[in-house]
Order: sequence, then structure tokens, then C-alpha cells
Amino acid sequence: MKRIILPLLFFVIAGNIFAQEAYKPSKTQFLVRGYGSAGFHSSNDEGEKESTFNTGTFAPIFLFQLSDRLMFESEMEFGFEDGTLETGLEYANIMYVMNDYMTVRAGKFLLPFGTFMERLHPAWINKLSTVPLGFGHDGITPSSGVGVELRGAFALQGSKFNYALYSTNGPKLKW
Repeated sequence: MKRIILPLLFFVIAGNIFAQEAYKPSKTQFLVRGYGSAGFHSSNDEGEKESTFNTGTFAPIFLFQLSDRLMFESEMEFGFEDGTLETGLEYANIMYVMNDYMTVRAGKFLLPFGTFMERLHPAWINKLSTVPLGFGHDGITPSSGVGVELRGAFALQGSKFNYALYSTNGPKLKW
């Protein structure tokens, strides 16, 4: 028993000694996050049962902070549907914090039209069977656009207001 306790105690004490060294954080920071989802379909038509895994997606999110004011974010999407692999770029943009009340963003970004696409569209947040009417990749409202956005917040007489002004390439008409 002493053979196990003494080396274990040594590693704990040595680890604490080395942990006391000065930590110098990097000026740049890189983070990879993401989410995945899978779909299961089961039907019972006239006594015939059929069940399949019909969809699967993986969406890695890349975040890179170049400085305190300059940041980059991107999300790719890999989907497996009907036996084929589909890839897509959900968004990729660069943001610059001008001051405490204003941020400029340029590139392909999720449109801040409504709350759903920008904040609630990932599969791990949206637990609905379908997206709300008008939203989604094939909806009336475009999910993302290429352009420039100015966003921020300000206080006025005790109330806080958020704003987002953007100009994008706009929706396209599908025939």
C-alpha cells in the first residue's frame, strides 16, 4: 500500500510546484466547437413497419481571436442524406469591435432577421421537428447573406436598445 501512496503523493506535490510557474496567455486564441445530429424515421403503413436513420449532420465551428478587437468565426456543415455526403459553408465572417457600443462584421453571416436563424437554428437548440414557417435553408427568408453588418447596443433614459444594420447580396429567385 505504501508503494502506491508515496509515488502518488510525490506526483501531486510535484504537479502543484510546476503549476505555480507564471502563465503567459497568448495574444491569439483558437477554439474548435460544433455539434452533430442524426434523424430516425419510423413509419407503419398498413401493417408494414419501416424504420431508417435518414439524416446525419456534423457542423464544426471555428473561432479565432486575433486580438482583443479582431475576431473570426466560421461554421461548416457536413450532412449525410439519401446515401450522399453534402457539404456547405454555413457562415464565415470577421468581426471588429469599434468601441463598447459598436461592432462591424463582414463576410457570410447569419442574418439577424428575427431571432431563429441567428440564435436558435442549430440542431442541439432547435428541438422542433421542423423549422418555423419561412425560415430554414429552403424557406422564404434567406438564412445567411454575404455583406457587411453594423451592430451594437446603447442606453437611452434607463432603457437598453440593440440594433443591427446590414447590407447583403440579398435573396435570389429560384425558378
